[in-house]
Amino acid sequence: FRADMKTASTAEERRGVVGNMRGAMDALRAGIKGERGEMREGFKEERAGLRADRKQIASQHLRLMLKRLNAALVHFRSILGRIDARIEKLRVDGMDVSTAVSASAAAAAAIAEAESATASAQAAIDLAIAAENPRDHMENVRIAVKAAADVVKEAHRAIQAAIAALRALALPSTAADANASTTLETD
Repeated sequence: FRADMKTASTAEERRGVVGNMRGAMDALRAGIKGERGEMREGFKEERAGLRADRKQIASQHLRLMLKRLNAALVHFRSILGRIDARIEKLRVDGMDVSTAVSASAAAAAAIAEAESATASAQAAIDLAIAAENPRDHMENVRIAVKAAADVVKEAHRAIQAAIAALRALALPSTAADANASTTLETD
């Protein structure tokens, strides 16, 4: 453009060269704006993809956490079934199993409460995942999952108490049998 300005002899030619320069600059600016717009759209798409990935990862993490809690509850139910079977066997043998029965009933109630809490946590997670902006619901999810985990821990303690009550029933009879066998041997 400088060469054109130097060769332009009249004001008319100079105005034409300046107009061409302005046109070229406007075209350059428009091209740059278009490229910026395309870059912004690319960034928006990339951010949307990352947002979807984060949502999927968070969803998977929460579902696995609930899966572990539910697996623990299934295990607790299995243990409680074995405890109840042992209590029934001791009852048939004529032992007073009232403490073990009450501990077993308390454990069953704690497990039922834990199952309810995990169902509530599952509902909170489903609501958050279905929401357009899951971050708005994450505090409710955290509270529900923490409550479910705490109730599962309580169920575990109740199972431990039922086992302790069952052992208390079994230990005196074993100690009496041991004493009887030692007295027989010494006689």
